[in-house]
Amino acid sequence: MVSLPLPQIIRGLSLLTVSALLAGCSSMGGNMANSSGMSYFERGNYMAAGEQFQRALASDPDNPDYMANLARVRMTAGDAMGAEQLYRQALTVQPSHQPAYHGLAELMVAQNRGQEATAMLSTWASSQPYNPEPQIELAWLQRELGNHQESGQALQKALQINPGNSTALAHLGQHYQDIGQPEMAVTMYQQSLRSDWNQPDIHARLANASQSAGASTAMGATAMGRGMHPGEIPRQQMAFGMPNGAGQFGPAAGPPGSRSAMLPFPQGSGSGWQPSPTPWVVTSGPAPTNASAMMPQNGQIIMNGDAGTMLPGAVTMPMTPGTPQPAPATASPVPDPAFSSMPGGAPTTAATVSLVEPF
Repeated sequence: MVSLPLPQIIRGLSLLTVSALLAGCSSMGGNMANSSGMSYFERGNYMAAGEQFQRALASDPDNPDYMANLARVRMTAGDAMGAEQLYRQALTVQPSHQPAYHGLAELMVAQNRGQEATAMLSTWASSQPYNPEPQIELAWLQRELGNHQESGQALQKALQINPGNSTALAHLGQHYQDIGQPEMAVTMYQQSLRSDWNQPDIHARLANASQSAGASTAMGATAMGRGMHPGEIPRQQMAFGMPNGAGQFGPAAGPPGSRSAMLPFPQGSGSGWQPSPTPWVVTSGPAPTNASAMMPQNGQIIMNGDAGTMLPGAVTMPMTPGTPQPAPATASPVPDPAFSSMPGGAPTTAATVSLVEPF
């Protein structure tokens, strides 16, 4: 065994340390560039977004997320060939990369290559029968192609693999809305939110389905692809937390047109709730048929729709839709560190329609 002199060993360890630090800096730089690119993309500045994604990919050439994000920019800019190359490159690096599969299928549909997209996703599903995501993507594709029956069947297969998959449940809710079964849509949306409360778009869909409005909004490519990055919540939407239980509505709180003021949980409180840009919203009033409420703590309540009940400690006040309203000193009946408080008279905006809002 050859023993190296101590100075040489120290130099070798120093080089390893420097290499590790450089790798860490490179990864951090890639993440920052990717985040900047997503921000630019959301604002419609696709040139700047492309530059940032290119910078992120240069710092981490084997990152499939960066490839898929850059591909989406290329596709938006009309470079379908460049986008397809990047999507396929991402799938070579990570064969189960859902955003790349979704983006590539979306590109194929735009080019009237629906059969090719179906074959690609079916191959993915066959190669990973334990993974519900290929079935969810097949459901999206069949819906895009107008095949609602096949779309529903694919979602049922996804739920056979993972009965609590919040994405499959949400899309099945949309499927039932599409075929005119709002009651089943409500059930699926509620099950999806029980699996993952942090789905702002699904809260809105649940409100619409609860009212049996009949008008269903398309889930769209971005929603079905879960954003530009796996698990990314669209920045323009609010964050929600997990409730601690559920309860039915009681009598309406106060006269029609009144609402109960609620407050957000503070970041880092340990409760799992996230603050939102809206300090509080007004959320109680006459309850429609079959309405239900999610009750987190201490009598505070969020609703599925333009309905509610006032529990002890809630504060009712007149509401003028879309106009500033004075805030109460607190909406918690018992002082609780999990709740934030606001000075009375702080500005906020009242809810206007039957959408579940963060608080």
